[in-house]
Amino acid sequence: MGNATPDCEDELEPWLKPFLDRLGHKARRQMCPRYIAGLIGPGERKNIQPMA
Repeated sequence: MGNATPDCEDELEPWLKPFLDRLGHKARRQMCPRYIAGLIGPGERKNIQPMA
């Protein structure tokens, strides 16, 4: 799952499940974990301004 560490992936999947269950669109359910992993993963500072 993107840039997240394996430990983070193990914790992220169950935490996201209630949110993913409520996302109606299949593509959103698939991309959401990757997007979140990218935001919290290692690397340069991320900008979430486009989301707002």
